[in-house]
Amino acid sequence: MHTNNMKRQTLTGMSELIDSLNQKIRVLDALDRDESTSGCYDLCDQVTIMTAKCKELSEVSDRAWKVVPTDDN
Repeated sequence: MHTNNMKRQTLTGMSELIDSLNQKIRVLDALDRDESTSGCYDLCDQVTIMTAKCKELSEVSDRAWKVVPTDDN
């Protein structure tokens, strides 16, 4: 396999991990909003930061896709 193909394959894996992490953050956010528990909204700030950082990671991953050459010559 050529190096650029391996880069694209790795970036694909990273995108899948970022998507999975975003899903986990959404679950954590929903759990944190449960007003029937004593810890309601105790993770609000952290969830907000996690969401922002995942967005930044996703954006840099998207930019990385644009610089990896698509021809393997």
